[in-house]
Amino acid sequence: MKDAHGKFAFRHSSEAREPHERSLSARLLEVQDQERRRISRELHDSVGQSLVAVKMNLGMVKRKLAATELQALEDAERMIDEVVTEVRTVSHLLHPPTLDLMGLRSAIISCAEGLQQRSGIDVSLDVPEALPDLNPNAQTALFRVVQECLTNVHRHANASSIKLQVRVTADALQLAVKDDGVGIRKLDRHSEGIGILGMRERLKELSGTLRVESTPGAGTTMLAFIPLNTNSAGNGATRESEPPTLSSTPSRGARILLVDDHELMRRGVRSLLETQTDFEVSGEASSSQEALEQLERLRPDVVVLDLQMPDASGWSVVRGLRKMNLATRVIIFSHFDQSFVRQAARNAGCHGNVSKARAADDLVNAIRAVLAGTTFFRTDD
Repeated sequence: MKDAHGKFAFRHSSEAREPHERSLSARLLEVQDQERRRISRELHDSVGQSLVAVKMNLGMVKRKLAATELQALEDAERMIDEVVTEVRTVSHLLHPPTLDLMGLRSAIISCAEGLQQRSGIDVSLDVPEALPDLNPNAQTALFRVVQECLTNVHRHANASSIKLQVRVTADALQLAVKDDGVGIRKLDRHSEGIGILGMRERLKELSGTLRVESTPGAGTTMLAFIPLNTNSAGNGATRESEPPTLSSTPSRGARILLVDDHELMRRGVRSLLETQTDFEVSGEASSSQEALEQLERLRPDVVVLDLQMPDASGWSVVRGLRKMNLATRVIIFSHFDQSFVRQAARNAGCHGNVSKARAADDLVNAIRAVLAGTTFFRTDD
């Protein structure tokens, strides 16, 4: 580039690279998240779900055999359980399912409570019951920011307490994480670690910002801000409404919708339910959008709903069902058998939760329970 005198002028190399480096850094974070999620879903969908479907079929075969012929099948079931547990562990390590399974609010609370249990740091929470309906990228970015903030406090702040607060207005969401630790001695962009830089890049992709306020000896406050617009909201920044009042539905001829993106799993569940003469599998769906369309068209008595779907979380189906004001009972049908999944299902107003590993034993009982006007939630882990 020539200056006013016709001589060549060069911008400082760091200035020339900065926009490109930031863009590349953000892209690397996004690709890393996508790849971990993809491998995790492959393990969950292709391996884990197939094993669970096989176990479900073994369970149906067991009912037709004499007691002396059951030992080999029971041994096979135990081996399948061991493999399913191993696959679940690897999948979880690659991409923790907390956000997909629980939603953003419950995931934030679970993350904070986990830190408090591990570290002994007192964590106080102020998170609204109803958060905006953010798109998956925005939810992931905010959850990662919370994780990074809490991890930084644990590792570096020598703090005794943390205050985590989320505030939502008509056009913005703000997350504040404040600790009472040692503070940051040198506060400038050049001395920031990779964790803070990563948070900035994640928020930048959402047109958001990160502000760090710190005084040595007086703690640090991390302020993350994102605008609520078409880039961060899903189908508008809608808030959750109260679930409709449900009337009792007789179990005879009960119409059931199966929602799961794994065909072999749907086939196994259909075979299991068709052994009951008073059940009718009236439809199937392999995505959240298809599930909403089927719910509106079929108006079933019960929906058996997986949470991890290819287009949007199963929680989006629960929210959509509320807006339709249908009396359909919801049973969460998850590969993960943890208490936090059951609690998230209760909090969302669902009527039951069944682990896929226990489908052969529990699913029919769960459907009968919710049709009778009660709920079905196991209390053991």
